[in-house]
Amino acid sequence: MGMVTCRRVLRLGGIVALGILWVVALAACGDIKVVTREVPVETIVVREVPVEKVVTREVERVVRVEVPVERVVIREVPVERIVTREVERVVRVEVPVERVVTEEAPVEKVVTAEVAEVVEEVADDRVCEIDRDGTVERVVNREFPSVFGAWSHILLNLPIPDDIWELEYVEQMRAYHDLFWAGMGHGLEWGSTPNGMRVVGPWQFALEQKNRLHARNPYWLHLVPIYHYGAHPETYPEDWPYWLRDESGDRVADEGWGELLIDYTHPAAQDHFVQQAIAVAKCGLFDGIFMDWWTQEEDSNLEIAHLYHGNRISAEVSMLRRIREAVGDDFLIVVNSRTQEIPLSAPYVNGAFMEGHRRHTREYLAEVESTLLWAETNFRFPQVNGYEAWSILEEPLNSARNQQWMRVFTTLSLTHSNGYVSYVIGFDGALKHQHGYEVWEGHAEEHAAGEVHEHTHEKSWHAFWDAPLGRPVGGDETKGELYGGREGLFIREFTNGWAVYNRSGSAQLIELPEAATGVHSGITGTRHSLEDLDGEIYIKGDRNAG
Repeated sequence: MGMVTCRRVLRLGGIVALGILWVVALAACGDIKVVTREVPVETIVVREVPVEKVVTREVERVVRVEVPVERVVIREVPVERIVTREVERVVRVEVPVERVVTEEAPVEKVVTAEVAEVVEEVADDRVCEIDRDGTVERVVNREFPSVFGAWSHILLNLPIPDDIWELEYVEQMRAYHDLFWAGMGHGLEWGSTPNGMRVVGPWQFALEQKNRLHARNPYWLHLVPIYHYGAHPETYPEDWPYWLRDESGDRVADEGWGELLIDYTHPAAQDHFVQQAIAVAKCGLFDGIFMDWWTQEEDSNLEIAHLYHGNRISAEVSMLRRIREAVGDDFLIVVNSRTQEIPLSAPYVNGAFMEGHRRHTREYLAEVESTLLWAETNFRFPQVNGYEAWSILEEPLNSARNQQWMRVFTTLSLTHSNGYVSYVIGFDGALKHQHGYEVWEGHAEEHAAGEVHEHTHEKSWHAFWDAPLGRPVGGDETKGELYGGREGLFIREFTNGWAVYNRSGSAQLIELPEAATGVHSGITGTRHSLEDLDGEIYIKGDRNAG
């Protein structure tokens, strides 16, 4: 089973002589595998009426073709291969598309892959500008535990189809999460319109999917990543002026992910990413944006700091301020600040993606606690903080130690925040990595064959996360509350039970005010024992503990 989880989705649009063909390319986080398939097109009607010039933009070069076209009709057709004619060469891309449907309409504009340059005029019915509703309510009214997903929808201990992008499978897996960030999907992309940059494409299909996801999980939130720091080489032309370049003029690569870095300190580059965020906000399909690689440390990546046009921290804060001023209060902004405190960004963001990496020490737990409490206090309402812990790599996710650390990080999050949690495989090597165990059957053969892939953010689903804990009882004063004043032992009450987290250095005896059942232990009573470096959820009375 050749499965590749993609960290980036690259979408291409193109017009060719004698017809319109909409191309969707799926780019994995590494070398792009290029394939070409035949496209049987049922009917193309062309009337000879002069129009100006139709411009198609590939990722790294511009192909210009003059075509006498008034309008093109494409009826529902299975699309397996797209071949351009009357151009210098064939454009070859992976096409994960089953059909292309366009209504009969004048050809006025082509929208290209995330480059947002004016080519012609986008048809009004392809521009996504609809109201967004319920985002804040879905944050504050949800029940706990609350799990989030970053990019990957695969849950390794549940059945995985051969095609991991099968629509039903994607929706089923994503609905396990209350918060998720990934590309817009459905062929949606950023494009230029008379009113500025907008999200364009068949947004009605995306709206139908959003409604289906909310039917499965009423707390589902979807954030769209804005990749201001870097991008795959084909995302923008080679001569794009905002690539970060070294002293020789060569583009600077990010080791590990197959991306090239962007000099987002250029004012025009900032304008580009601010406009992307505003376009997402105006398309009410999405609840907010996610911005990776966030820091307020001046000494971060010092070896390349001198290559940037200006100050990186000032540029990041400036972009955030401008985005927030334009999108309003009900649009979520989450940044990957790991376990840093980011006071300069705090007035504009709702939460941090605390990418934990592989740290399983008592000292690190205290660091996470401190940052979570700071973020819950200093970020704007509603707070959307997500802690992602990485597993013990030498052992499967269902090993006893990995299960224990999953409970530790889950209950740490529950006792110190109203946030989201995740426990993933995690790989420091990103695309280049090795496993200490078989992630799925046959995966070793995929490694031996040299298939480029990554599954840093893939995880299993744990029954512990199904506990019906309910909502917190009390306010912020209950976050980080010690049990009986015992250092390193934390407890927090929820409507249906308690979360307890222990890093005190020894096993602890807990006495609850009423009988409750441990989700992990299965023991019912008022007195419970909890080992050091462990966590437990206790469900009150006769409520189902899972």
